[in-house]
Amino acid sequence: DIEVKEEGRLPDIDVDADVEGGNLPEFDVDVGEVKAGTTTETIMVPKVVMEEEEVQVPVIGVVPPEEDGEIEGDGQADGIPDEE
Repeated sequence: DIEVKEEGRLPDIDVDADVEGGNLPEFDVDVGEVKAGTTTETIMVPKVVMEEEEVQVPVIGVVPPEEDGEIEGDGQADGIPDEE
């Protein structure tokens, strides 16, 4: 339900760019209300079961540089097995 309380009109404009004020329309508006909330319902929810499993995962290591022509240690990065 909208009731126009005052009509609008454009401003009167003079060629010399003198502007006389216009008027915006005014409205009295009755609007509904929007409400949001929550409620409790019983619904189907998927369940995920986690299990431990041994799998191969990628690893990265660094072989230390040679000093005096020799590789320190066994020449392998920690945690990295020899390639076969």
